[in-house]
Amino acid sequence: MIAEEIVRVITTAHRPGRMTLADLTAYEPIVHAGYCQRYRTYNVCGPPPPAGSLVAMTVLALLEPFNLAAMR
Repeated sequence: MIAEEIVRVITTAHRPGRMTLADLTAYEPIVHAGYCQRYRTYNVCGPPPPAGSLVAMTVLALLEPFNLAAMR
């Protein structure tokens, strides 16, 4: 089972952790809405902050007025 292998690797590592199967069983992921923005004809989405999506979307917004194909 994958969970057992995860626990085995963590607990037998050079600097072992204390994860148990009960920890994995009780784990509930937190789902966050993504960050989306229009860029020309595309809807571009990425993970919410603090990931780099906001920076990427800002760069796209700055580039949008320019004809990038003409700059080759």
